[in-house]
Amino acid sequence: AEEAVYRERTGSIDKEARGLMEAKRFEEAATLLANANAEFPEIESFSSLLRQARSDIEIERDARLLDETERSVRDLVRQNQLVEGLALLDRAHADRPSEERLRDLRAVIIASIQEQESIAAIADEVERLTEQQRGTDAERVLIEGLRRFPSSSKLQELRPLIDVARKAEWEREAREVSRNREVAEIQRMISQHQFRSATAALEALSREYGAEAGEETAKQLELARRADDQQMFHFLADVDHLRSARAWPRALAMFRDLPPWIA
Repeated sequence: AEEAVYRERTGSIDKEARGLMEAKRFEEAATLLANANAEFPEIESFSSLLRQARSDIEIERDARLLDETERSVRDLVRQNQLVEGLALLDRAHADRPSEERLRDLRAVIIASIQEQESIAAIADEVERLTEQQRGTDAERVLIEGLRRFPSSSKLQELRPLIDVARKAEWEREAREVSRNREVAEIQRMISQHQFRSATAALEALSREYGAEAGEETAKQLELARRADDQQMFHFLADVDHLRSARAWPRALAMFRDLPPWIA
């Protein structure tokens, strides 16, 4: 009778324990088996099942912690806190270096960080070029950046800066063309010895574009004036010499050959 009770009791425990483990109620199974193992230490199956239940508890706990870690990391990534997410992931990865899910997620975060760094570098370059009013160069950099990262809102938000820089660049180039045209006209006047007209045009150029705009042209004007003055001086000296020598025909010939600007 006692043997029958013993078998019924241990059989019932074994069946209940296995049912709990199949239902993944490992904590309950471990409690039941720990008591059974203490009561029936001679039954090896209880010890074996207890070890299995405890192992399954650890596996389940690790899986739960892994899921929690992954959720936390992904939450940080969604909040664009990539560095913080990577730090949390690295701590978890140190405990589970062979966990493929963590390795894959880490690779994704590192790629995202590198992408952000690249986008930041492109944005900095675009802003530097726009500050220098180099709109064409800035637009070229931005277009290349958007080709690489078409969904980047940070780069897309730079378009208004480009438009302002391009407008400023166009205005500057148009102003430079106008200035160069005026300088060329002044140089033409100088070459034709129209010094009064050149002086008035040079003053207008300086008022419009600043004194530095006409510095080189002003030097050319001064040199041309000096050259003309020197030529006039030599001419008058030669005429005076011929007059003193009463060489009237030669003197008259010199007057006939006068350049228009002297005459």
